[in-house]
Amino acid sequence: MQIGGQTALLKAYWNHPVFNIIQETGEVLYHRTFPEICKEFLDVSLPDDASACDIQGWIGNINGGEDNMPLINWLRKVKRLKVSSFDLRLRRALSLTPNVNSN
Repeated sequence: MQIGGQTALLKAYWNHPVFNIIQETGEVLYHRTFPEICKEFLDVSLPDDASACDIQGWIGNINGGEDNMPLINWLRKVKRLKVSSFDLRLRRALSLTPNVNSN
C-alpha cells in the first residue's frame, strides 16, 4: 500500500514545485519539480507531464541465505567501487516527498 501511495503522490505532484532536496553540502534546495531535480542532479531529462511516463513501483527483497551469497557479494563489491555515489544521488532524487510546508 505504501508504494502505491508514493507513486500516486509522485504522479500528482510531478510538475508542481513542491520537491526539496538536500545537497551533500547540507544546503537545501526548495521548490523544484521532479523533472527539474532529475535534470539538475542526474542529468536525466523527463517529460513535463507524468502521464507521458510509465511510473511503476517495485519492492525487492534479498535474504542472506546461501543461495543469494553471490549476488550479495557482488552488491558489496559494487558499493566498494564507488558506484554507490550515483545510487546515493538517485535515491535522494527519487525518494523525495512533496513539501506540504512552503519554507
